[in-house]
Amino acid sequence: METAKRIVSLWLPDFGTDRLTRRNPDQCDRPLATIIKHHGALAVAATNEAAREAGVHHGQALADARSLCPAIKTVGADPAAEMETLTQIARWCTQWSPWTSVESLSVDGRAGLWIDATGCAHLFGGEQAMLDNMIARLAAVGFTARAAIADSPAAAWAMAHFGIDEDKTTAIVPEGAARQWLAGLPVMALRLPPPMIETLRRLGLRRIGDLAALPRAPLAARFGSHLPQRLDQLIGEAPEPICPDRPVIPYQARMAFPEPIATTEGVKLALTRLIEPLCRALERDRKGARRLDLTLYRVDGTLAEITVGTAAPTRAPKHLNRLFAEKLGEIDAGFGIEAIVLVIPIVDPLAAYQIDLPEERLSSGMAGAELTQLVDRLSQRLGSDSVIRQAPRGSHIPERAIQGAAPLGRLPAGTTDPRARPVTLMRRPEPVQTVSPPDVTPEAPPTAFRWRGETHRVARAEGPERIVAEWWHAATPPPPTAFRDYWRIEDAQGLRWWLFRDGAGGRWFLHGMLA
Repeated sequence: METAKRIVSLWLPDFGTDRLTRRNPDQCDRPLATIIKHHGALAVAATNEAAREAGVHHGQALADARSLCPAIKTVGADPAAEMETLTQIARWCTQWSPWTSVESLSVDGRAGLWIDATGCAHLFGGEQAMLDNMIARLAAVGFTARAAIADSPAAAWAMAHFGIDEDKTTAIVPEGAARQWLAGLPVMALRLPPPMIETLRRLGLRRIGDLAALPRAPLAARFGSHLPQRLDQLIGEAPEPICPDRPVIPYQARMAFPEPIATTEGVKLALTRLIEPLCRALERDRKGARRLDLTLYRVDGTLAEITVGTAAPTRAPKHLNRLFAEKLGEIDAGFGIEAIVLVIPIVDPLAAYQIDLPEERLSSGMAGAELTQLVDRLSQRLGSDSVIRQAPRGSHIPERAIQGAAPLGRLPAGTTDPRARPVTLMRRPEPVQTVSPPDVTPEAPPTAFRWRGETHRVARAEGPERIVAEWWHAATPPPPTAFRDYWRIEDAQGLRWWLFRDGAGGRWFLHGMLA
């Protein structure tokens, strides 16, 4: 049997001013308004309750607002910052359901969120307990909120905005009862354009029940398809999908705490209890984690996030706990952490294997468990960019013949140069001073060279090996002098060097040291 949809509409009627006063609770009782430019003049956007009691309202000219309330404090509206804060609240609400999204943010400072709470309410003691928990936690971080839950987004929105009594903050529409419960709400609850609402009022259609009793065809002929569609969405007969701000990930687990915790050991213990069932789910699906995201929900409404990656798929709880332990000590718990959520957004196939038999060689693309865990720990401590593996690249230019690759797994396609190459290659070729007898041709090796203040006498030399520019990568053909003549040189002390003469200027450079 398919579970009925249960959608929460979370309404923040004073969001525009709550965002400013929540850090300064002492200013909540003072009149406050945000200001925008409207037709070249300053006008009121959002107001708090104290300003509204003084007669200030949205759209009012700033001069009129100040004449009514000289003590009013005004702040310039910042839509970008408001949307950023609202998006953070939507992410913070994922502690109740992973399916959350921003519903609206109006110019007058009112905001709304959608939360698809289908199948989630029992985790919090039922729908009423879940809604009370939302309202209480938002109030604790400074936001006034109302919440309603129903079978459809339209019904939940209508109840949250028009169906909650002044002395209450929540409403629950029972399953299948939207038609009866919403019949007495005003037509504004249908989210219709203002001109259409005014027309309906002139016709005497002031309540949703007045419209629901009429045939759909005459309504569509008079008002278009928008009005019948809103009525059908209200009772769940027309779809109104909710798109989450972040994709819903199949491998995730959450834990809420009866009391906020502030110690690293408490977080470690809770994390262990989340990792183990997720690893069992990965084993069931023959998958291994490649990235794990841990989100910690602080009491003050902020988030702390930790991300760890693995060099190869894994589902070993002990190893994953150890990776997180490297970073948990850096987390500031603030006034306490009230919930944590662990998700595994990236997985790869990982079949069962015999742990007491020798592992395949690294060159085959599989690494032993100990090596994999070592690479993961080094990557967490040093950064993933600091742990790489050298792989050949299809180029005969020495400094381009090697590329960085993932430390484990199969090497990228490339060809290995069969010719002898230095074990140590300079980051950039360094110029050297050379000494050659006058009767030796410029293409011959030097008899001595001076590098970093020390002179080296040449005992043996092998070459030259000419390397020319890769003309197929250039937009125009390179000049004839675009080549290097490389020599393998051994000095009197037995040290071996890799020098080249630049064809363009005839200068000599040291490029590496041979074994």
